Amino acid sequence: MARDGPNCFWCEVLTIEHGFFGIERRRPNQRTTEHFIPKSAGGSNDDENLVIACMHCNATRGSMSPEEWLEMLDAQGRERAEKMT
Repeated sequence: MARDGPNCFWCEVLTIEHGFFGIERRRPNQRTTEHFIPKSAGGSNDDENLVIACMHCNATRGSMSPEEWLEMLDAQGRERAEKMT
């Protein structure tokens, strides 16, 4: 996922790797791998369909399409990213 860099593909917040702080607790900006096209919508596990996402976006997005999810983030004013930086 080096092509995506360290920021969440969806909300652009800087993500951290699991265990970065020496604890195993999940954090909202913890780095995860997410399917661009959800598997439930026929998305594959190919690298081209995987993006870096923060734990919050990965867990909250569910099976929304990329368009639906970005519309929801835009509607929220991307406030979460501002709060976490």
